Amino acid sequence: MRIKYLANVRMPTSRAHGYAIMKMCSEFATTGNSVELIIPNRIDYQDNAPDPFSFYKLERNFSIRKLFCFDLLGRTLLFGRLFYWLALISFLLSFLLSYRHDQSDVIYTRDFMMLLFAPRQANIFLELHDIPASKFLFERLVKKPKLFFVLNNYLKDEL
Repeated sequence: MRIKYLANVRMPTSRAHGYAIMKMCSEFATTGNSVELIIPNRIDYQDNAPDPFSFYKLERNFSIRKLFCFDLLGRTLLFGRLFYWLALISFLLSFLLSYRHDQSDVIYTRDFMMLLFAPRQANIFLELHDIPASKFLFERLVKKPKLFFVLNNYLKDEL
């Protein structure tokens, strides 16, 4: 199986989600899958570690593809929400333009916002850690995944 792990995160990062994403990709690859982590072309200037594999001390058994996105977040405290949406939409459009749909591909993500422009015919797997307070987009996007992974029975029951 070919897995495209879509994550809108700076990589590497000292935050726990960075390691969790890299480790998940590594474990997927260990089971014989072809894995590609797709992330925005952003740099975490605090970490100053250009290679995620050496930063997290993980085997180089999957590939990482960086896609264009406007990287304005963190440069100023002004316009935070606008810059977030600009970065998100530019990253997702880059993915949509570069993605060649194949029935054997799985798009795996842990951020429901990554489903904003996801093709309807794609095999989407969503890992949920919580349900957002504002459910307007969530309720529309959560219809796209073919499979869910949740952390507890509460999330399962809510879905």
